[in-house]
Amino acid sequence: MLECMYSTGIRVSELVGLNLEDVDFAGSIIRVRGKGRKERLSPMGQTAIAAIQKYLAMRGGMVKDALPTGPLFVNKHGQRLSTRSVRRKLDKYLIEAGLDPDISPHTSGTRLPRICSTTGGPAERAGIAGAPEPEHDADLYAPDDDAHEAGV
Repeated sequence: MLECMYSTGIRVSELVGLNLEDVDFAGSIIRVRGKGRKERLSPMGQTAIAAIQKYLAMRGGMVKDALPTGPLFVNKHGQRLSTRSVRRKLDKYLIEAGLDPDISPHTSGTRLPRICSTTGGPAERAGIAGAPEPEHDADLYAPDDDAHEAGV
């Protein structure tokens, strides 16, 4: 889930709304339903694709009658994950990484890529791969004045 959010910049609410048929593994693209049921295509990196494929292989035993449709991310009962359950997992990894878990759920999708680009990917930042800690975590939340001035 974290790799998917990191790679695509999607929000938690968009992540839990993903279905299996929304992922184009060959094209490295996912179809995302955002606010107001607007759909958009978002490119996805190879690391995220590999992580989703690994997850699907693992979850195969968890989900009875696994079909090529339905929710992408499910709980232990095979039901779609809630935004709350994803948020709890995200908070857990942010705390383990020494970051503020109070990142707004509305900005997680846009801030997570920025945080991780500064500090390594989600796995590395969570300490799983032993990435070095940044000197100033507060700098991760500071507005990017250069990007703002450039109109980005």
